[in-house]
Amino acid sequence: MAGAAISPLMSLFVLETQKTMFTLPHWQIAYSWSSLVVILLVIFICTLSAYLASRQVIKGLPAVFLRGKTKKVHHLFLEKVPLFWNRISDETKWAIRDAFINRVRVLMGIVGVAGSMMLLIAGVGMPISMNHLVDKAYNTDFLYAKRLTVANYNQAAKTY
Repeated sequence: MAGAAISPLMSLFVLETQKTMFTLPHWQIAYSWSSLVVILLVIFICTLSAYLASRQVIKGLPAVFLRGKTKKVHHLFLEKVPLFWNRISDETKWAIRDAFINRVRVLMGIVGVAGSMMLLIAGVGMPISMNHLVDKAYNTDFLYAKRLTVANYNQAAKTY
């Protein structure tokens, strides 16, 4: 729902960046019914998957699910190296054990941080690339000896 509210503002931003590249007589943002159907479909799928994933938890006692299940802790191979294991702090030992026990959570954290960094780099680099593209297109690629200017676009469109 937040995306549906923010998308008109983002569309205006994208439209403004495109205006420097193309000359059109009329710029207008148009939404189709298919985008509304996609939004509703995504909301339905997300709600359904959240319900299916949590229906067992909803039926049970909250305290039981908040406690979680205790996992059998295996000794790590690093614990068998006393030269290394005895020199690190208890906080580091705790973090290493937690990382080995909850591998999926650590992997998801790494993927999340990497994805966020990629989005930040793309967000900073995209306007620079677009400005460079406009400069290259109109100053290097498209060099014309003559230029045609049209005073009345509608009349020219009807004629040609």
